[in-house]
Amino acid sequence: MNAIDLAKKTYGKISSVFEKLNKPRLMEINPADYRDKCFCTDNGSIKYIISSTITMEIKGESNKYFRQCEEHLPIKEYVYDFVNFYYDFVRGQYEPDEDEREKVLKSLKKEENLRLFLNMGGVYNPKDNAYKVFRNSESPALVGLEGFEDIKPCEGLLYFVRFSSCKLGFYRENKRAFKSPAYHSFYASKNFAYQAMGKLLGLHDYIPKCEFCFLNIDNKKEIFGYMMEDAGGVSALEFTPEERLKKVSPKLQKELINLNILDYLCGMVDHSPGNYNALTDENGMFSGVRCFDNNEPASFSTEKCFSFEGNRGESCIVSANGVINRPYLDDYLAKKLKALKKQDIYNALKKYLSKRQIRRVWQRKEYLNAAIEKTVSKRPEFLIGDEKWSRDTIQDEISGKYQKTYLLHLVSCDKFGR
Repeated sequence: MNAIDLAKKTYGKISSVFEKLNKPRLMEINPADYRDKCFCTDNGSIKYIISSTITMEIKGESNKYFRQCEEHLPIKEYVYDFVNFYYDFVRGQYEPDEDEREKVLKSLKKEENLRLFLNMGGVYNPKDNAYKVFRNSESPALVGLEGFEDIKPCEGLLYFVRFSSCKLGFYRENKRAFKSPAYHSFYASKNFAYQAMGKLLGLHDYIPKCEFCFLNIDNKKEIFGYMMEDAGGVSALEFTPEERLKKVSPKLQKELINLNILDYLCGMVDHSPGNYNALTDENGMFSGVRCFDNNEPASFSTEKCFSFEGNRGESCIVSANGVINRPYLDDYLAKKLKALKKQDIYNALKKYLSKRQIRRVWQRKEYLNAAIEKTVSKRPEFLIGDEKWSRDTIQDEISGKYQKTYLLHLVSCDKFGR
């Protein structure tokens, strides 16, 4: 069986989780409005890029993370543009062979190869996409790349294929979302909407600031997108589960439950321990949370769903019987939720989301309020102030009676967050 026939058999019908999601509105992005926001860097300071997110050092500042909002070009032009961008400025953590770019571009001039290459953007699930097929195969021709058949895929080429798979996925998402999109804002809309909801609830300190801007690389390439400041803190996954448990503070417990509330409102399911950092106090205790990767594709879905788990199996914060499935809740946050008006939510989100998406946020907010009231009627001690969080409340939550909460997951997972 040749590579093309094997690819057809492997991929089958191209499907995507995004077909089941909402069609978000096109953000009215005018890059000219952000001309005064420009960050300059050189190619040498770019540490890592994957999924279109660039990690870099800005002179005189800490690390920043940039995600491009590409102009929506015809597909062939789009492919050639990001291939050349990759080999001009971005090489993951490797230096490619001198002729790797030429081999890639030569392969993609053939229509059948280009079709196989484009299939990479068709399946979102990383467990069932072309990237995994390629990684586990002996033949890059499975994804339309010729001239590499005599070698087992090297780590370097894997970076390029993964980068391309993400770029093609972004293109498909935006094509579904908009009739004639100007800039790819599928992820930007979710990121900024999440940030806006955090501000409404007084949880803005949990979220690193983001802003639209231009990135100038070596005065040779200028690209438009948005920049996120460094989250700060440390990754708790650098410590053993035993060390994490000793470092957990009552304040961290409160903030993880607050984060869980925010995630529920936004339909965010990807804040496992690998997607937030822990702030530390003078004693080295985990004293707060700073979350990132706030643009999960399924967030702000229009699905009318009030019960969902996290991507790593974190239990839903609202149980099947309509009560909050956590030991306690921050009294201040509960009051903020209760006071939140529909117009407040609409005004905060209207630049980023469709009316249908915003309506779902409001419905989840109302459902949460009802669940809080029901929980308080059964457990009057449920809402507590800052002074009531303690080692006892921590032990109560990690006992397991609330299934896998954010906190229990943090103190029990392995170094990969599983």
